[in-house]
Amino acid sequence: MAITLYANMVSQPSRAVAWVLQAKGVDYEHVEVEFGGDFIKSDEFRAMNPNGFVPVLKDGDFTLFEGYVFPMR
Repeated sequence: MAITLYANMVSQPSRAVAWVLQAKGVDYEHVEVEFGGDFIKSDEFRAMNPNGFVPVLKDGDFTLFEGYVFPMR
């Protein structure tokens, strides 16, 4: 199963996570999340991140959603 990055590249944490994934050579799918859009307010997105912020990294059933944590993995 592919890794999916839900992000908005205006967000510095989103850019940092994308940069780390690229630097490590990780293949991932990028889903652009619009600030104030319907998806970021949806139950589906809130199930991945109850705080309602980007970035969110999803790998199968595993979800990580605090941007500063990503570079530590």
